[in-house]
Amino acid sequence: MLFRSYDLSNPTDWIIGQRDALKKGKIKGPRMFVTGEIIDGPEEGADERRDGYRTQVNTPEEARTLARNLLARGVDAIKVYQNLTPELLRPAVEEAHRAGTEAVGHSHDAREAIGAGLRFIEHTTPIAHSTIDDPEKLKAMDAGRLRNPEADMNTALFPPLIELMLKNGVYYR
Repeated sequence: MLFRSYDLSNPTDWIIGQRDALKKGKIKGPRMFVTGEIIDGPEEGADERRDGYRTQVNTPEEARTLARNLLARGVDAIKVYQNLTPELLRPAVEEAHRAGTEAVGHSHDAREAIGAGLRFIEHTTPIAHSTIDDPEKLKAMDAGRLRNPEADMNTALFPPLIELMLKNGVYYR
C-alpha cells in the first residue's frame, strides 16, 4: 500500500528537503507532495513576506514570477491564498498548468476562483461567499463579523455552482 502526504504550506527549502530525503530513503515516511510557501495577495498591515510561509504579491507579474520560481525549485504544486484577486490568481494558476501541475488552496469566492482557473478549492468559505445572496451578510462575512456563513447560504444557488464546478473539473476539500 502506498501512503501519500500532502504538505500545503511550509518554507520551501525545508519541505523540499524533507520530500527529497524521503524519496532517497534517508528518512522513513509517506511519499510527499509539496507546495512550499504560499502565494498570497495584499493584506492590510501585513509584511510582504509573512511568517516564512506566505509571500504577498501585488501585481500579476509578481504572481507569475513567484509561481515560476517555486516550480523551478521543484514544488509539486502551487499553493494560493484567499487575498489573491482573480487578476493575481490567474497568472499563478497559468504557470502551474503550464508546468503540468495544479494550483491548490484558499480563495475568496469559488466562482471567481474557477473563472481564474483554480481547480482545487479548500474549505467552505469560498463556497459560502458564492452562495450568500444578501449583500449585507456578504459585507459582514468579508469583515469577519458573520459567525457562521454556511448558515446564510442560499441553497437555490447550489445547483448552478455545482454545475460550474463539474464543468471545470473543480475539486473541493
